[in-house]
Amino acid sequence: MLSACAVDQRVLRKSPHATKVHVVKRGDTLSSIAKRYGVSVSALKKRNRITNTKITAGQRLYLSGIASSSASTSSRKWKKKKGKRSGKVAVSSKAPKISVKLAWPIKKPTITSNFGTRSNGKHDGLDIGAPKGTKIYAAASGEVIFSGRGPTGYGLVVIIKHTANVLTVYSHNSKNVVKKGAKVKKGGIIATVGKSGRATGYHLHFEVRVKRTAYDPRKYLPKLR
Repeated sequence: MLSACAVDQRVLRKSPHATKVHVVKRGDTLSSIAKRYGVSVSALKKRNRITNTKITAGQRLYLSGIASSSASTSSRKWKKKKGKRSGKVAVSSKAPKISVKLAWPIKKPTITSNFGTRSNGKHDGLDIGAPKGTKIYAAASGEVIFSGRGPTGYGLVVIIKHTANVLTVYSHNSKNVVKKGAKVKKGGIIATVGKSGRATGYHLHFEVRVKRTAYDPRKYLPKLR
């Protein structure tokens, strides 16, 4: 079972949705930050106009637009791993089959942003617009393996493990009403809609991950009428 720390680092950390900005923490170095996000130190320095290696706690480092600096290396790793995740979220129409039947996490959902490529990069989930405080429901039964503040951009997050390989992620919440370790039933209330983290309006960012790779949630959800 993935620990909360493992979920934070392995499930969400390298997602494009979460890596636009890194806030420097005590003990961080340019090398450790570059390694964490799969970019080169030189590209990180150039993007943020850093002329030396000195950074300070609280400093904001921008990461958008620098993934291409290591594109050739990432491409080789991707091919070598034969499709295994190499720090990038898979955007594929060929979603693997799962044994879990998912339900929409919000009643009468209104999609405001789909999964896939958009103007500011890849989007690894669905954005479902809803008023502040709207109830968020578990898409299927499972165990809460993370409940708290996620990586930069996600705000308050709940992650539910449904099977050994299937997770669902619910973020930008205004309030989480379940704690780590809780057993939840399909349709049970787990959080309320907010705009915590990097969000311009009230909505739920919902992800489906199979073996930690994000796939289009629409492939697993009932069709909207």
